Amino acid sequence: MNDPWQNEDKTWKFFLEELPEKVREDGKYQNARNYSNPQNAQLTFENKFSQELRRYIREHLQEYRQFTDNKTFENG
Repeated sequence: MNDPWQNEDKTWKFFLEELPEKVREDGKYQNARNYSNPQNAQLTFENKFSQELRRYIREHLQEYRQFTDNKTFENG
């Protein structure tokens, strides 16, 4: 079965706007961008992006597990 992707707009907004903005606000990234070479700034951005993405997944995975483990949701 091929279900349509839920919340596609919200997902794209997160990846293309919210997550990069969170990284741009990071002090380490700002420092690398302002006082280092472009390669270092890019590497710092990529590392922070990955870190924030993992944090987001962990947070939402916990919510998902709480929802699916809660038996009161099974019967609506």
